Amino acid sequence: MTSEITSPSRRSVAKGAAWAVPAVAVAAAAPSLAASTNYCGTSPGFTVEAVCPPIDIDVLDGNSDSLYFEITNSSNDCTVEAGQTFTLASTNFVGATVEGLNALQVDAVVFGDDMQTGTIGRDIPPGEAVRVNVFPVAQLDVNGQVAGTTTLTIEGMPTTQDYTLVELDAFGLAGLTLAFCGEPQFILTTLLESLGEEVQELPAETVELLDALLGDAGLSLDNLLEGLGLGGILGGILG
Repeated sequence: MTSEITSPSRRSVAKGAAWAVPAVAVAAAAPSLAASTNYCGTSPGFTVEAVCPPIDIDVLDGNSDSLYFEITNSSNDCTVEAGQTFTLASTNFVGATVEGLNALQVDAVVFGDDMQTGTIGRDIPPGEAVRVNVFPVAQLDVNGQVAGTTTLTIEGMPTTQDYTLVELDAFGLAGLTLAFCGEPQFILTTLLESLGEEVQELPAETVELLDALLGDAGLSLDNLLEGLGLGGILGGILG
């Protein structure tokens, strides 16, 4: 279950007589409010979710998002104090580099080349979350197709996600990188299932791209379509 990041609640303002309260009374209440923050202590509870880029036809138009982890304060009544640490580790992403990134921090793009340690730089109120973006597509330089795993660990609790990055320079789409969760066969099967018979409306160059991506993984687009009950639907495009 994912908790959405919500904006801080605003105090409701009473009408009528409340407007007559002297300004000094409002100012005097501020220290009391600040002191009332209930922090969770040294071992707060978190939930972590890996949020994957959507698998739909938009990704073939260059609109692929990147993977991110969402770290949520699972408490109902206490605030996680800034300074909590986490680690981010990625394996097997040989040939993938990221340019122009800052040091590892939350709410910013990061690249987990080996194991890195990050720090949550702000308080997290009950039910709210911070985001750790991994392998930002716009800043990636990928040599062909790479696949591996990324793991975020906080309080000894690891959350791992398979991830695939594909650079499409070889298909005449210079500078376009796609990012997916999972293995290539799962990714493309999911994409084709979502399209169904609409796959026959794809431009020929898109079909050829799908076929080439599958070929790199040792798979066949014809066989995959046959398994989905869509055999022969592309006619002579691949002939």
